[in-house]
Formats: sequence, C-alpha cells, structure tokens
Amino acid sequence: MGKLLSLIMLLIFMCSCADVKDNKPFRTINIAEFEDTEIDFASYASKVDTLFFLLKEEASPVSSITSFDFGDSVLVVVDVENRISLFDMHTGELLKQAKKIGHATDEYLQANVVKCVADTIFIMDTYGRKVIKYDKNLNFIENINLNFMPLDFEVTKNGLLFSKLDVQEKDKRFVWTDQKGNVKNLMVDATPLGSQLATLKSFLGKTSEDVTYFHEPMSDTIYKWENGKAEPAFAFSFPEHNGNAPKEEHTAILRDCFVTTNNLICSFIYNNKGCFAIYSRTDEKMIAGSFDLNSGRPFSPMIQKGNRLFGLFHTKDSSVLKNWKPKVVNSELTMLVYHF
Repeated sequence: MGKLLSLIMLLIFMCSCADVKDNKPFRTINIAEFEDTEIDFASYASKVDTLFFLLKEEASPVSSITSFDFGDSVLVVVDVENRISLFDMHTGELLKQAKKIGHATDEYLQANVVKCVADTIFIMDTYGRKVIKYDKNLNFIENINLNFMPLDFEVTKNGLLFSKLDVQEKDKRFVWTDQKGNVKNLMVDATPLGSQLATLKSFLGKTSEDVTYFHEPMSDTIYKWENGKAEPAFAFSFPEHNGNAPKEEHTAILRDCFVTTNNLICSFIYNNKGCFAIYSRTDEKMIAGSFDLNSGRPFSPMIQKGNRLFGLFHTKDSSVLKNWKPKVVNSELTMLVYHF
C-alpha cells in the first residue's frame, strides 16, 4: 500500500512539473519612444506581394471598406453602403455585387463583418442577431441565429467565436458556439466599451482553425483561444504622459494585433495618429512609431492567415504616398500581402 501511494504521489508530481513546464508565463511588452518616430513598416516584412482588383464600367464603386476576407477563389469586400463585392482572387476581375438589405431569410439589416472558409462566405448581422452563410456566388445556404447581439466574430474548426455587444455588468464578453449557434462556453469578464471606442474589432491574428487571438475592446491584454478555452497570452503597455495637451491625446489605444511565428505586430492610435509596433519574438527587439508618409508602400494590415498579413486599399489613395507607384493604376483596389 505504501509503495502504491508513493507511486501515485510520484505520478502527480511528474504531471504537475509537466504542466508548469508547458505553460508559458503571461508577460507584458512595453512599447515606448515612438512619439516622434516615423517608420516605413512594410520594409520590415521579409516579402511584400501586390494584387490588384478591377471594376467593370457598369459596377458601383466600392465605398469605405468595412470588412474583407478571401477564400480559395474569391475576395469578398463589404463596404459602408452594405454592398458585397465579389472579386476573382486569381484574375482580379469583379464577379458580382449585391445589397441584400431586409428582413428576409437571406437578407441582413447591416453587413458588419465577413469571413471566408474555403469558398463559404459568412456575413455577420449585428442588429439581425445572426450570421448568414452563402456560397461563393452569394447563393443562400443557411442562417445561424443568435440570442445576443454580436460585436465581432471568427470561424473556428467546430463552431464560431463571438464577442458580444449587449453585455451587462459581470457578464462575459466572448461566446463560443457550435455551428448552429448553440452556446458552448462563455469567456472573459466584460468591461464598459467607453465613449471613445476606437475600434469594434475584437478578433486579431488567426494562426489556424484551432488557435486565434482576441482582446476585450479598449483593453491591452491579448487572449489566446485554443481547444475551446481562452487564456491571457500577453499584454502591451504604453507610457503615461502628463503633458498639457488633452488627456485623450496622450492615451494610446490598441486596435489590432497579429501573432506570427517570429513577430508580434500591433496597431494603435496615439495623439490622433495611426501607429504600429513590431516586436521580435526571437531577440525581443522592438520598433515603434507612426507611419511614414514617404514610405514606398502603405502598411495597414487588417487580417491574418498564418504568417501573412493582408491590407486592402483603394488604389486612388496611393496619391497620398508620393513614393508608392502601383503597377495597375486603373484598379479599384490594391491588396498588399506582408510576409512576417
């Protein structure tokens, strides 16, 4: 009996040691000395690819981009006019445009966020409390109805991850559901969004169908979601200033963060300017500052797939960057692919 008890205690000790060894400690990454620095951030990518997308003469122009994603063959762009534009990922040609506004089964009140898996298109409708699935031709497949108002979402291997808009005190912000919208888990205490919300985006880098990162809006803590659970992964810390300018001009507000194999790339607002930081996970070096308008290429990634970040820009906006000269000047949209 004594030997059996000793063996059990040894196994418990070994398991405990394994748990401690496998759990990487939560850490805070300080971002400082960026206030007076301008940087050509695209030059820090190991490679940058450029893709161009064209409109037909009879097509409607793409207004301000709300959300975009792409699958195996189509790029899907949602704009502030609630218009969905489909482009061929290989030729860059416009395939179809549609506005499906309404209360019908295949319609939305507002197209807030789009996600693509293979060539299945998911459109999130906050006020309609649902996600609509279409095929690559925008033919209706099904609705995923929700009992809450979604703020943002991500598609996982076995369901969907949401951040909630309609949260109460002591409520949880993030919800994991199955593929039908049934709740499987609630995560992370919600905090007030605040009166100066810089972004409604919650979901950040997606490294695979099983691993994604997100943050509570207006929070600097990044969570890693894996195997149905969320744990704090790391946090960003910005300096506090006591200058004479209004307080909001000295407050850095985190927007996006992308987690690649070798880097953490984040964007934030500071003093009414768009800023970025690139942190090396190998040597712990940091570059941070505002975007240099003399850069040869724009840098504002919005989505991530593996170690590639993607930014989508209106080509006409290239006139702001004197040194950026797109090869296809008559294109409507230009996508830049940053390899990190």
